Amino acid sequence: MIPNKKNQVRVSANFAGEVELCCRVGEIVHAGFCLVEVEGDGTIERLCAKQRSRVIELCVEQDAMVEKFDALVVVELLADED
Repeated sequence: MIPNKKNQVRVSANFAGEVELCCRVGEIVHAGFCLVEVEGDGTIERLCAKQRSRVIELCVEQDAMVEKFDALVVVELLADED
């Protein structure tokens, strides 16, 4: 996940499946916080924040079916708190 010029990262699905959203727009999350889970063909993948971030967009709805590489969530990277 590489941030764009606005320090935003788009989290995408690594395989097709059903989405469970674990965050809300405006929520500030810390490294390790699960943003979204994708379940497909008996496999569950938890996509987690890599650092302190603010959720700025949900690209899918709860329980939506997605394809590989579909955008799921957009986060803005924030400076770590001391």
